[in-house]
Amino acid sequence: MNEYRIDSKIRNNLLLSAIEGAGHRTGGIFAAQAGISYSLLVNLINMKKSPYLRNGELNQGVANLCVFINAMPSELFNDQQIQRPIIDNKTTVQLSSSEIAGYIESNNQPDIMLEKIEEKSLVKTAMSNALGMLTDRERDIVTRRSVDGETFDSIASSEGVTRERIRQIEQKALRKLRHESRGLHGFMQ
Repeated sequence: MNEYRIDSKIRNNLLLSAIEGAGHRTGGIFAAQAGISYSLLVNLINMKKSPYLRNGELNQGVANLCVFINAMPSELFNDQQIQRPIIDNKTTVQLSSSEIAGYIESNNQPDIMLEKIEEKSLVKTAMSNALGMLTDRERDIVTRRSVDGETFDSIASSEGVTRERIRQIEQKALRKLRHESRGLHGFMQ
């Protein structure tokens, strides 16, 4: 068992910096002053919600926020943050004493250690997000096939569908995962 746990969170630095640059701190009082619900503000900071509605219009709370801090939406959100909110913006990386000691002894440079930890954390978050793109049914079938080693027939029997339908669902899920894994390519080299 690893002795160290490092928790990291990925947050929207563009938004946080703009709020801080305008002389404010995030929180319930700021949200009320800016005319945005606190829960929406938290979801935007944690990149769990797009600033735009499904119909393409800017969320009214986000519009109020932009006016309040005198910023354009493009200054607060990049394309990825707009188009693809993340499912889980936090991750935990567990490290052993030898990994911590190795980073410190070989380099004695905290930046290099943090870079390695961040890389490990980003891979874990990306993988979690990739699995999060699957429906519950797809995730269940992929897990049962790849982790538990179940056959198409046994899953089909328990799900009340044909063997072919299970194969189709698995193939669709794997295509989604392959598409998402392209974002991991740089980390896996």
